[in-house]
Amino acid sequence: MKALVTGGVRSGKSFHAESLVVAHEQVVYVAPGPPADPDDDPEWAHRVALHQERRPSHWTTLETTDLESAIEDGDDGTAVLVDCLGTWLTAQLDELDAWDAIREDWEPVLMERVDAAASAGDQRGRDGRGAGAPVGPRLPRPARRREPAVLGRVRPGAPRRRRTRPHPLTPRPR
Repeated sequence: MKALVTGGVRSGKSFHAESLVVAHEQVVYVAPGPPADPDDDPEWAHRVALHQERRPSHWTTLETTDLESAIEDGDDGTAVLVDCLGTWLTAQLDELDAWDAIREDWEPVLMERVDAAASAGDQRGRDGRGAGAPVGPRLPRPARRREPAVLGRVRPGAPRRRRTRPHPLTPRPR
């Protein structure tokens, strides 16, 4: 089963995604966000530390922005949790210098990376969980302008298999 947990910044997405895989013997927790540097960003470092403390000791943490390899590697019985797609996207935009470059120069490369990660998930016969965040105060100012537009193009292309119950804190349409 694959699940995508969405919701607002600091709404409990990670905790909910972790609860979906907690019963697995083998879990790879993929952390594709920026490194935790207490001098550079104490708030981010604190949030990362809280996440690390909460994880069971038998989980493997993989800090990488290479989602394709992270999803492909490992045994079939291993559950993979990617936390979070928003921080992964920000890292990709940083790497591609998308904040200052013309969209046509970096967007095709980004979409290739998105497609590669999605294909790796489709080809892999293992549990996958992901937590994705919309734009929020954690992102640097350029990301708050550009990331919503990119997410709008990335999410429609994401594979959809089966729907799961929404995160309890996700607002429901009226």
